[in-house]
Amino acid sequence: MITGHGEYGLALRALRGGAYDFIQKPIDRDDFVASLDCALRAHALNRRVRDRQIALERCASELECIVEKLAAREEP
Repeated sequence: MITGHGEYGLALRALRGGAYDFIQKPIDRDDFVASLDCALRAHALNRRVRDRQIALERCASELECIVEKLAAREEP
């Protein structure tokens, strides 16, 4: 979040609301670029975590099916 008002309460609400950073004007170019890089990296990591969670859920579902089939074979 970029703002001209550096209020603590506003910063806290923004960060709790999902902002990656709280940048006050006037904007320092290097700080902005570093913050943007951090936000992009965090977004990419969150996407990887979500993708892997989906893959794990799919594997768990497949394993459950296999266990059910094996259990059905063992029943007389």
